[in-house]
Amino acid sequence: MCRAHYNDDNDNTSSTGFDGLFEHVLRTDNKGNRNLCIRTYRRVKQIRLLIYVPFVAQIVPLICTNGSWATSGSVINTGGSGTGSTQLSGPFDVFIDSNQNIYVADSNNQRVQQWQSGQTNGSTIAGVTSQSGNGFNQFNSPTSVFVDINDNLYVADLNNYRVQRWASNSVVGTTVAGGNGQGPALTQLGTTYSIYVDTNDSVYVSELGNHRVTKWASGASSGVVVAGGAGAGSSATQLQYPVGVTIQTSTGNIYIADQSNHRVQRVSPRMIGNKFFWLSTSYRKNPAGSLTGTTVAGQTGTCGIGSSQLCFPKSVQFDTLGNMYIVDSSNNRIQRWAPNAVSGTTILQQGSGSGLSQLNAPNGGKFDLLGNYYVVDTTNNRIMKYASSCVPTTTASTIATSGSSLMSSSTSAMQYLYISSNIFWSIDATP
Repeated sequence: MCRAHYNDDNDNTSSTGFDGLFEHVLRTDNKGNRNLCIRTYRRVKQIRLLIYVPFVAQIVPLICTNGSWATSGSVINTGGSGTGSTQLSGPFDVFIDSNQNIYVADSNNQRVQQWQSGQTNGSTIAGVTSQSGNGFNQFNSPTSVFVDINDNLYVADLNNYRVQRWASNSVVGTTVAGGNGQGPALTQLGTTYSIYVDTNDSVYVSELGNHRVTKWASGASSGVVVAGGAGAGSSATQLQYPVGVTIQTSTGNIYIADQSNHRVQRVSPRMIGNKFFWLSTSYRKNPAGSLTGTTVAGQTGTCGIGSSQLCFPKSVQFDTLGNMYIVDSSNNRIQRWAPNAVSGTTILQQGSGSGLSQLNAPNGGKFDLLGNYYVVDTTNNRIMKYASSCVPTTTASTIATSGSSLMSSSTSAMQYLYISSNIFWSIDATP
């Protein structure tokens, strides 16, 4: 194991790299022996700190400060309900990649459909139309889709209690979470509803039946509870039939549409497990972790149509301004909550129905590169596109990365925790 060494600016060392928290040095002792396994600090007035958080490779739309959307939408699947290439049946989720391709979890048709940018006909890229099953080329009610930066497709396979990963152009999937039947064990899933994938290929799964959200690291055979898990309920440590799960790329916070509690819960990454670290004056490891959530939208236990209320929220997404967009399903509307707001504003609502300005029990919502908003209008068996009314001043949307670079000119003590140990480090004193 590398030993750690405190080092001031007068030490004679030859640096071989800097990994964000530790400077790797090649050091020669007074006998000429070379030690290749030293991690050292220098006392500095300015620190460039690279902090890794579970960010995701997903489009974060640039939205005009006072942006709005057309009140009348256009239908992506022009053929309505059915099994054809222009049709859907019971769609549950939508995803738009950086090439403007549209992916839909076509639940009742047991498939994932892709509409390439500008095309009116979709094609089946995963699953077998109208054939449910548990084979590696089949689904049993797919409910959520996610595409990573390498074009790998992840699908929540609801009634097979698993998440499948389909490599680009593959005809079969591999199980990356669950697959051991329904149950509360951490090797199992309980009714998989929504998924999110970070740049480390960790999969976050909202488990409707287990009232929890679990994180499955790449290659892991079991998950870790990151929210809920204390049974169904309305306390800060509980969830009740959670559905949509997302990560805000600017903070790493996890947000959950806690539908039966009629609220959106936020869980800070510093509370998750025993290995996360975040910018602070000190870092500490919490072996037990904390799964306490904070309500950031809605009123716990109250289904309502007021501006501070939600009724069975299904999905959450953020823009680069930090605004939160919530699919408020039973109110048939889309709500936008500004950062730290106590109430939302309605950006889309024209009552329940099948008109181009109406929704009927929507399930999900996503932005594309241009800020256009897509809504999964489940009961109407369609995907609606609502055009953005303005063009942002910056012309490119942000693709989130796995690290954030932060600068600090403070000379005050700043401590760091090497995440594979219980040792604290400081730039002002030796360990």
